[in-house]
Amino acid sequence: MVKLGFLISEKSVSKYIKTLRRSPNPRKRLAWKNFYALHSDSMTVSDLFTVFSYNFLEMYKVIFFMDLETRQILHFDITVKTSTRWVRKVIKVALRKKDPKNASYVLTDNDTLF
Repeated sequence: MVKLGFLISEKSVSKYIKTLRRSPNPRKRLAWKNFYALHSDSMTVSDLFTVFSYNFLEMYKVIFFMDLETRQILHFDITVKTSTRWVRKVIKVALRKKDPKNASYVLTDNDTLF
């Protein structure tokens, strides 16, 4: 704002910065370590990543699902042509291999195909 020619008092700026830096109530917040300890038996994690061929002419998408409690790979798939239809199919196949009673959480990355 100063670069635009406005005069701003330090008091005004500090008033708004205090509200932005408000941290959550530590009593209400569940730490990741505690969440993991409570729910690792019901979590499945997945990752979707790209692998290039040796000459960089082809691009392969690899997806895998892992049971977090046992660290066992439930399912993986590789394709050259990715689509949301392919991802849906792979998710259905992978989650069928997990016990339905213990399939509460699926952690994924922020890939656009999910």
